[in-house]
Amino acid sequence: MSAEHSDLNIAQYEPLGELIGSVGGVKRLQAFLLLSDGVPPKAITEELDISRSGLQNYINDFKNQDLIEKDGKSLVPTEMGDWFQESLLDLEDEYASYRKSAALEDYQELLAYASDSDDEFIKELIREHPEEARAVLEETDQPDK
Repeated sequence: MSAEHSDLNIAQYEPLGELIGSVGGVKRLQAFLLLSDGVPPKAITEELDISRSGLQNYINDFKNQDLIEKDGKSLVPTEMGDWFQESLLDLEDEYASYRKSAALEDYQELLAYASDSDDEFIKELIREHPEEARAVLEETDQPDK
């Protein structure tokens, strides 16, 4: 469906797109979250293995998007920055929950297809994907909250 035939007003998403774009990369996202937690820029450049000028470009973008501001000699999140940080952390929690749920569904689907004679098939899957199997098994061992 083309945009002209959609009821969705795509122009309304421009400010949000610009906001998300300012943290639109792994290093940018990490830098924003570290800055929001009060980590000094020098520690961030070391932690993320980026140059000071690279971090400064990120900081300028965050300032332009009203995510951080200078408070004396420190960089602190603005009100919008606090909201955005909280939203990102909530999104990360939801994403982790989704990934566990999807892995559990995949595991249950595999079990449904496996029979007693297919034990080697399940063992091979676990050997090939130990982290995913561990996460699924931990999830299935947890009582519902």
